Amino acid sequence: MATYAAPPHNEQPGSPQQPMQQYPAPPPSASFSSSPQPPAQYQDWTTGIYDCLKEEETCWWGSWCCWMMSARNAESLEVGSSYQQSMVFVGIIVVSILFLLFAPAFALLVFVIGMTYYAYYRADIRTKIREKYAIQTQSGLFNDFILHCFCPCCAVAQEGREAIHKDAKKIDFIYGEELATIDFPQGG
Repeated sequence: MATYAAPPHNEQPGSPQQPMQQYPAPPPSASFSSSPQPPAQYQDWTTGIYDCLKEEETCWWGSWCCWMMSARNAESLEVGSSYQQSMVFVGIIVVSILFLLFAPAFALLVFVIGMTYYAYYRADIRTKIREKYAIQTQSGLFNDFILHCFCPCCAVAQEGREAIHKDAKKIDFIYGEELATIDFPQGG
């Protein structure tokens, strides 16, 4: 068995007056990396970020109505409010239009700041999804934010596919309630 020596606390290493104490060497499989290793129970996303075409509904909703899909994902995976997320998005659009009408010089700035905030908000939702379902990625909130800034449709579609694979509640886009509990009006 390999050993290494540690000097006594009051002596200099290699001093002839005191013999060196012997300690067992750490096993060769011990990792001394500075980055923490994730627990063994962590898993990957069920689909990749660019697997949009694997599920048709999430592909279409994620492409054409990304903010509604994101709100639905948050509600169905129980990590956020679809109403709150929808109101944030609609509020950004309304304020941007008002600035466009009354202060056109600031309209683009308001829109960019608003959409940056909205990307952060959605990145926070994505982080909560990863924490709730123990999904391992090399990313954190910053990488989720960058993903939602530059590829929001793919990120939202991936979250939607994850909701399908986790058998999350099926939420209606219009009512924001679980499909099984909605009493739809009957035509007569």
